[in-house]
Amino acid sequence: MFFADWVDAVPFAEAPAAAVRDLDSLASEVSYWVPAVALIIALRQVWVWPPAVALLVVTLGGVGYTMFVPHALTTHLAWLAAAVVTLVLLGTALVSSSVPRGSVSSARL
Repeated sequence: MFFADWVDAVPFAEAPAAAVRDLDSLASEVSYWVPAVALIIALRQVWVWPPAVALLVVTLGGVGYTMFVPHALTTHLAWLAAAVVTLVLLGTALVSSSVPRGSVSSARL
């Protein structure tokens, strides 16, 4: 998944680093792409604004590509930051969208 030099740079992460190295290439890629695709499918089911979902596809694709193909760490981190910002914006838009009447009751504390 990540390259040994990147993982070894974190002194307290020996155990997770060993687990990452023990994964073969296919298992490592499946462990990233399956949840990414599931997230995209789930968002596609609840939200029908294609540009937002397309932006998520692009950013998650960038993260995955830079994770498994040698790139500078800064490139990977830039894609990761773009994916995080995209997910925050999508989550905010989903939470702030109007809720059908009667579906949520007001709670009193």
